[in-house]
Amino acid sequence: MSVEEQKQRMAKLLTNNQELCPLLFDREQKLYSSERHALLKIMNFVREKAERILPGAMVKDAVMCGGIASHIYNDDTDIDVALLLQTDEKIMPAEEFRLFLKKINRIMVGTGFKFRILNRQLDYGYINYLHPGSGVYSLYEDRWISAPVYREFSFTIDEFFEKYRQYSIDIHKYIETLPRINEELLSLDGCQMLDDYLFQLREDALNARVSSPEQEYCMEYQFYRCAKMFYIPQHFTEYLKASLQYNINATEA
Repeated sequence: MSVEEQKQRMAKLLTNNQELCPLLFDREQKLYSSERHALLKIMNFVREKAERILPGAMVKDAVMCGGIASHIYNDDTDIDVALLLQTDEKIMPAEEFRLFLKKINRIMVGTGFKFRILNRQLDYGYINYLHPGSGVYSLYEDRWISAPVYREFSFTIDEFFEKYRQYSIDIHKYIETLPRINEELLSLDGCQMLDDYLFQLREDALNARVSSPEQEYCMEYQFYRCAKMFYIPQHFTEYLKASLQYNINATEA
């Protein structure tokens, strides 16, 4: 892909709209009833799965978030929804519960249950805390927990491209340092390090979205969105799976 093609894709990713997505929200920024009920049906299915896997977990809310619940959406933007869960600290501490949900989310992805609404992919999972910031809509209460705020990006596509390129280089450089079992695949320690690293990339992006005065318009958050658009986290997740499978097969041999 040429530099110009990359910049064109970045420009689409950084589309900024005066209004929220008209397929989902009316002029008063209220989620359409039909779309809300469709999302709730899917989240009830996700909830039933949670109740089987996580006995004792309490469902607090189902929320819509991400680009589709903000002004920075385009024709390809997924619909991000999450089931907010809570557990008794005496049964499982919050941090342990969060890590457990992280593993369960991966299992859910692998089950093959995929949904589309309005010809958009639904990206769903479990969380035990909400990242504050603009663009979080409660499906249960039918209201904004934090309403999206329209801003302008403070950087040009050329500026973003140059800094994103270094962001991508840093990711690849780090992964090259991970311990390997052979020239191609990671050792078990390397797998754990990569797993932690991929998780931290996402957390850093979400934290930047909260801590930056620009919120979702900040570069750091957009870097991760761009990396996902170019399938960098997805590529290394597949690499992680292949390395784990190799290690398991070597153990069983």
